[in-house]
Amino acid sequence: MTIFPKVLPDEFILGYWGRIHLLNTFPTSEDTINALIEQFNPPAGGSRRFEALACSANLNDREFAQNHSLIPSLLAMTSNKAGMLHSLVNTPAVIRRNWRLLQKPAAYFCPACAEFQQSQWGFSYWMRRHQLLGVDWCVEHGTSLRSCDESAFILKLPSQIGDSELVAEPDVNEISKPILKRYSQIMVALLRGRLRINLSDAGNIVRPLAMAKGLSTRQRPTSQYLSDYAVDVLPISWLRKLFPKLEMKQANEKYTPLDNTVLAVSARTHAYALAMALLYESSEVALTALYQQAGRRNPVNLN
Repeated sequence: MTIFPKVLPDEFILGYWGRIHLLNTFPTSEDTINALIEQFNPPAGGSRRFEALACSANLNDREFAQNHSLIPSLLAMTSNKAGMLHSLVNTPAVIRRNWRLLQKPAAYFCPACAEFQQSQWGFSYWMRRHQLLGVDWCVEHGTSLRSCDESAFILKLPSQIGDSELVAEPDVNEISKPILKRYSQIMVALLRGRLRINLSDAGNIVRPLAMAKGLSTRQRPTSQYLSDYAVDVLPISWLRKLFPKLEMKQANEKYTPLDNTVLAVSARTHAYALAMALLYESSEVALTALYQQAGRRNPVNLN
């Protein structure tokens, strides 16, 4: 193994593995990763593949997880260790269990980003923010992402993807577009964040807005739930990506993975991001409210 390319800004871990594979011409991607493990000999107990790739990038596993995996988004909201830097949390077990949890199936890219990268670097690369669950829009260019088979992470660069390889994405109506764009912006901002946010802080900024819309914020239904509102305004084909069983629920029936966001019960990061996107008219206002509630005054940058 002789060529270790520099890892690039927001480069996704699987895409970085692919660039190492393409530059070193091993027969298969498994041969490539096994050669990295043999060369760097990462300790047992974590994800040896992950740690071997971090060594290839000349980063420790925490820096690599922070800047090139989806883990910061997964752990952006937590019931413990709120306010703590991601990089200060013991990561090997987290990496081993969770490093692909919020990844979409398939490989996603923005054609405008790929074109810019081609002009900047002489090649394009796979960006991690485009791989986040439910993120179908590029927050920088405001355009919809394109997707192809996940094998492209290892075998090709985004600019090498032909039209025949692209997967057709379902049309989105005009009512849904602003909500889905806000969701993308919020998820990307949380991915870039370096501090964990307490779940109660996230719940406190969405619950009053849900009440103002007449949505139920109690365990016993008093009106329509947030999940009912989501089904009314968003394509079920998109909601299915985040919540596979949501379409099976009955009207005015609680769906805990989403409704817990406004019921003072814990939920996952992407559920809070969707609640914010549904209830706020602006992602910037939503994020500012979140950071202020958490006792921080961090500037909000959506690019």
